[in-house]
Amino acid sequence: MSLLQSCTLAKPYVKALLCQTESKLKTIEKDLESLALLCLDPRIARLIAHPACEQQEVVACLLKLHKTSRTTENLLKVLARHKRLNLIPSISSQLKDTIQSNKGRASAKIYSAYELSSKQINRIHALLEKRYHKQFDSSVELDKSLLGGVVIQYGNNRIDGSIRGFINQMYQSLCSSGETL
Repeated sequence: MSLLQSCTLAKPYVKALLCQTESKLKTIEKDLESLALLCLDPRIARLIAHPACEQQEVVACLLKLHKTSRTTENLLKVLARHKRLNLIPSISSQLKDTIQSNKGRASAKIYSAYELSSKQINRIHALLEKRYHKQFDSSVELDKSLLGGVVIQYGNNRIDGSIRGFINQMYQSLCSSGETL
């Protein structure tokens, strides 16, 4: 299943969860975050994807590994009934993003070729806040393939300020102008 498909399929579940009270929503968000991490474990992922494995048994396994609220448990049962347990990470991510967005906050992922200082991260936050009119939280991930600079991923937006991105832009520009390389 593609990322786009999982995001689309997760939306109705997220929408239903948003009807919960704020205190329940915080608990559900934490539950789903933990469950999403569990689903990244290759053994759990294989159980979820295995066609011969009963989805209700997978739910029982997840609930043994992580105690959840009653609402989250019910969500897991609904997902299992529709063979959608593979959506847990997507639901978790979308729920977190939606809650933050409703509070005027957003999260971004910053990919950098080198460690960033807190001053550099704060500068990136200031630029993002100016552009999108939201307060940002971010996580930084090292990606040596960038050569230098940063790539910022915020929702469906991607800001490529990397050397690799600059080289690709230059290449595309030269190719579109009819130059042969």
